[in-house]
Formats: sequence, C-alpha cells, structure tokens
Amino acid sequence: MKIRLTRSRVGAPCAAALLALAAAWLAIPAAAQTLDLPTPAASYSDHDPAGAIYPDMDPSTPDLEATLNQGVRRGRNNPVPLAQRGLFYTLQGQRSRGQRDYDRALASGEDGSAERRYAHWSYGWALHASGDHAGALEHWRTSAQLHGGNPNWVPSTYAIALWSLGAREPAVAFFDIAVREEPALWETDAAVEATTRDWRPNDRLAILSIHNQWQSAR
Repeated sequence: MKIRLTRSRVGAPCAAALLALAAAWLAIPAAAQTLDLPTPAASYSDHDPAGAIYPDMDPSTPDLEATLNQGVRRGRNNPVPLAQRGLFYTLQGQRSRGQRDYDRALASGEDGSAERRYAHWSYGWALHASGDHAGALEHWRTSAQLHGGNPNWVPSTYAIALWSLGAREPAVAFFDIAVREEPALWETDAAVEATTRDWRPNDRLAILSIHNQWQSAR
C-alpha cells in the first residue's frame, strides 16, 4: 500500500505576516516564550519531496502493518519505511515501538538527504499526535533546515505547532502566509473543510481553530 502525502503549491508570500509576527510577541504565553520561535521567510515556494501538508495514514487500514513491515525489510536502513512504520505504531498507541523505529530512521540515511528530512518531518507529526508540540516544532524545523531552502509545507505546519503551543498570533501569522500562497486550500470554510476532511481529529481541530481566528482578525 502506498502512503499518500497531500501536497501543496505555493505562490506569493505575505509580507504583512512578518509585521504581524513581531507585533504578536507580547501576546505569547510565557511557556512558549522560552522557545526559539520561528519567524516567516520571504517566501515558501520550494518543492520538497520529503514533506507535504499532511501524512495521510489511517492506522485502521486492513493489513497496513504487514505492508509496512514488508517495506522495512525491503528498505533495510532506509529512513522512509522506518518512519512510516514509526508513525503507524505511534498512532496505534504503541509509542515505545514507534520510538524505536524513529530512532533507527533518524540514525539512517545520509545527512541532509531527502530520506533523512522525511524522517524528521514524519517524527514531527508523531510527536504532535503524542502531545509533544515543542518536539514536533523542533523536528519540523530541522527538516526544513536540512532542505536548505523554504519548503512549501512549512507555513501551515508551523502554524499548527505554534497554535498547539499557545503561540496563537504567530500561528495565525504563518497561516496567513499559507492562505495567501494557497487560497484554494485554506481561504474559505469550504476549502479548509475539504483540505482537512481526512485529518486526525486533534490536528483538524487545531487548523480549524486557526482558520477561525484568522477570519476574525481580518
């Protein structure tokens, strides 16, 4: 079974979001202020085969575990199948097994390779699903930094992590960039509903809440 990734296109960046993020600093909760929060880049137009808007995996899919096990056996030390299985175990509530796969994935592959970037990107989603929002942001930032540019999945993904950390205004600032670059995915209620239809409940709730806040701030 192929694990689908929902990809996005990007267009012109939102310069106003830079000002919005700076103005929002005082509103950030104290816990989030202890973190080195990201600031928006000028654009996020770089395609990244190692990341996407969302990892589309339903752990209840019949025979999925067997398919992932087969991929790990074939891939040997390839980080991608290890990370895919790690996410599966995490979503199943088997965190120790998921962690073992991610430990192997993050130690495998070449430094800076697309496969290693994928492992960090995937691990971010596993950590977010487990409630470690700071860890999720850290690994998403690592994946983006290893890319060397500005991957197109960053604005909406960072927005989710920042929102979950309580950094609401910076989250909306990143989301504003996502909307301006990809309005077909993020601008209207119908667009967000369609984009997130198959997302897991907590992730979907986060992005819907961000979208509501973004609409209120317009």
